[in-house]
Amino acid sequence: MSKVNSLLQRTDHNVISAHIYIVVVEGKGGVGKSFTSMTFHHALSADGSRVAVLETDTTNSTMYSVGLTSGDPISTRDETMLGGLLEGVALIADGEADHIVLDAGARDEAFLMPHLTKLAQRLRQIGGHLVVVRPLTTSHFVLSNAAECANLLEGTGISLIYSLGLWGGRTLKDYQGWMDSPYREAALAAGAVEIEVRSIGTVVADNMVGFGLSIVDVADRNFGKAGENEAVARKVFTRPMVLHCNEWLDEHVIRVRAGLIEALGRPL
Repeated sequence: MSKVNSLLQRTDHNVISAHIYIVVVEGKGGVGKSFTSMTFHHALSADGSRVAVLETDTTNSTMYSVGLTSGDPISTRDETMLGGLLEGVALIADGEADHIVLDAGARDEAFLMPHLTKLAQRLRQIGGHLVVVRPLTTSHFVLSNAAECANLLEGTGISLIYSLGLWGGRTLKDYQGWMDSPYREAALAAGAVEIEVRSIGTVVADNMVGFGLSIVDVADRNFGKAGENEAVARKVFTRPMVLHCNEWLDEHVIRVRAGLIEALGRPL
């Protein structure tokens, strides 16, 4: 990550001064929410910032599996949910974290969205900003949800980022219907920002989670986190894979940070 840090130091427009609370959400499963959360975590922490990770996904708990969080998932089915979300605000206010990334589980969107306005208000009181990130696929339902989210957030002062997933065989051509959609045009006009997240590779992604490693762990060859499977992990993640992860991080850290800075200047 030293290369990424040196890139950031030479790129003034990638400096993020505000405290950011990112909520990665989409009601459908299998759209890459956890991978997107990891990507934004790594982008925010690349300059040395302390990024705390929360999750509501009680089924997969991917953030826990890869060692990015040690706490219990936030319950979205009882009265403690808002308190769980505000824990992230408290971590920033108490100086324990600079930024927060929340990985929301599938089917949690309906429970989560009504609390976002209150969460944004509390963040503004401590100089923070709420950013909703929606991973996109070519699914009609995912794209419809993305368009509806922009309508729901308009006038709230919350920023919205669409993370266009170019993985699983998807190309920009596959998103042509979305690109030409008046709903996308309206969302971008209202302040939404769109970024592209490219595939890190199926073999890398599958084994990364399987061994309990993050993208940075693979890039830095931190295979000790695999525990008793360390030796196997070192064999599976070949030198070309490690170099590929470093290049992927270089590209996406700069891209995501630039998208965040744009989104902070264009709240809905």
